[in-house]
Amino acid sequence: MTLLEPQAQMRADDLHARHLRVHPGRTVDYTATDEPGTDPATVWCTCRIPAPVKRELAAVHEAGHAVIGVALGLTLANLSIAGRIDLDGGWSEGGGAGFEPKGEVQSFGAALMAGHLAEIQQAHHRGYTSPELDECRTHYGAALDWAGIEHIRDHGLLIDTEHAAADVQRLLADPSIAAAIRAVAMLLESAGQGTHDQVVQVLAEQGVTTAQIWQPTHAELFAYHRDWAASQETGTGDDRRKV
Repeated sequence: MTLLEPQAQMRADDLHARHLRVHPGRTVDYTATDEPGTDPATVWCTCRIPAPVKRELAAVHEAGHAVIGVALGLTLANLSIAGRIDLDGGWSEGGGAGFEPKGEVQSFGAALMAGHLAEIQQAHHRGYTSPELDECRTHYGAALDWAGIEHIRDHGLLIDTEHAAADVQRLLADPSIAAAIRAVAMLLESAGQGTHDQVVQVLAEQGVTTAQIWQPTHAELFAYHRDWAASQETGTGDDRRKV
């Protein structure tokens, strides 16, 4: 079993409810797509992005996971982009990135968050700058990534998403990392899949060896797990999560 599997499960009704919360007062049609000539800045839902751009953004999303994860020392187990996936009665572009379950937990959190953050960056580059679309890509398009973070936390392991998001944004601003993500995304668009060795090679070509991010201290990890264990006994839940 690998981490960050595309097969992570989320009930369709939960996913739909999450989507509706992003677009209050709107009718969400999973089969509607705006015409290619539509002003990108007016597109408010990820489902409405024209299919060729959806595929490009899906490739960047998975490449973001892969490049950031490998740069942080994780081992890529699988990487692919699906041609089309069935999602709540509509069709969308998708894919998956999985890592071997060995490495710093915070690094897995950063790798999980890197997908939608890289995707939003590329969407902005293409003119898709609506704040509502950003929210859609974050909370609906990346729903399985958030589910992955919660799955890890549900085992009493600390992921600080505020630190992870800040670190990923800093790494995405690095021209070498950005170039590596573009190269891996192009590989995915053409071949449909990639390997750990290919991502390592791309990073090497860009002069990237390893990246550093914030990591919790042993004391912070112990305190988090202690509080998590106590919350399991009392049924109070964990109010220290940052999503």
